This record gives sequence, C-alpha cells and structure tokens, in this order.
Amino acid sequence: MEIDPQDLERIKKAFAKLSIEGPYERRVTQLTFGKRERLRPIFEQCFTMYDTTLKEFQWLPEYEEVLDWMVDNMGRGLFMCGNCGRGKTTIILGVIRPMFTALGKHLPGFHASVLTNKNIVSDGWNYEKYKTWKFSYIDELGTERAVNDYGEKFEAFNEIINGAEQNLDILIISSNLSSEQFLQRYGDRAMSRIGRLCKVVEFTGDDLRP
Repeated sequence: MEIDPQDLERIKKAFAKLSIEGPYERRVTQLTFGKRERLRPIFEQCFTMYDTTLKEFQWLPEYEEVLDWMVDNMGRGLFMCGNCGRGKTTIILGVIRPMFTALGKHLPGFHASVLTNKNIVSDGWNYEKYKTWKFSYIDELGTERAVNDYGEKFEAFNEIINGAEQNLDILIISSNLSSEQFLQRYGDRAMSRIGRLCKVVEFTGDDLRP
C-alpha cells in the first residue's frame, strides 16, 4: 500500500521543521579498543598492574566475553553479574577505565553504595551531574540501600536506567547479584532494559580472591 501524497507532504514538512528546531537523534555509540590479538595481553597486563594482591593471573572463560565486547561493543554497554571474587571490579577500574583513557575518553563513575535519593549529594554522587555523562560505570550494584521517598521505595538505579535508555548512554556495571536477585530487587522492567542496553556476562565459579 502506497502512502497518500498529502500525508507524505505533511510528513516532509514536519521533518523539515524538526531539522530547523534541532531534531532529537538516538544514536548508539560504537566502541572498539583494538583487535583481539593485541587486547588480550593488554587486558592481562592492566589486570595484574591494578590488582597487586594477585599471586597468579588466571584467564577465566568470562573474560573471553568481556574481550568480545572490547573488540566491538555493538553500541551497547557491559553488565557483569554473578559470583564475587572473579575480577569484575578489577575489570572495570583496572582494565576498562584506563583503556577509555588511552582512547582519549573519560569514564566517570562510582561505587553503588553512594546511590541514595536523587536529590541528595553523597560522596560525589549527584543525579543531575550524572545525567550529563555519556559513558559511566557503576561498581557493585546491589550494595546500595533502598530509600523511602515520602513513604515510597526509591531505587536510584531505576532512574539511571531510565535516562540511559532515553539517551542510549553506555553503562558499564558490575554486580554480585544473581539474575534472580536482580529481578527481585529492581524488577522485570529494569532487567529487560539491561538486556537491551548492555551485553550481559554472568560470572560463575569459585571466589578466587586470596
């Protein structure tokens, strides 16, 4: 079925008007930190330089998936969840953050424990400031306390994920919550959004910390 010529003309005029006013554009951010054969040794070097308590580096299966994301993020962020002591925090702070710096990009972020009411400033956390970040990390999501705002439960992370979805921001997140725990804490809507916005890598296995 062909569009009516009058409808087509109205659409063209609407788009012309939008272009004058400044259209709202949703564009994903493609990232690559390099080719796989170069990235793996860089990954290991950064990891061991950051974690000075490490006696012996082990290449875990989960790291392959993280490396895939670093080669081509396909316009999405990264959500690392699951068992603790598998290197998720080190990957964010010791590998990905310096790699952003090497690309000439800034990766601001915070530990999830500072997340409170969006009107509260705590340890550098400020929701209005956060909304200006195109790239950001949240470490150990799930450690923050839920806040009652005028008698209603308030989850700052849900505010963050709302904004990220609207602006297609790149979120890099670690969490020791399982999928079931995440669903119980933040709800199925947040889980669905994480699946759309991020590559999800689930960490399983024993705690490797000394």
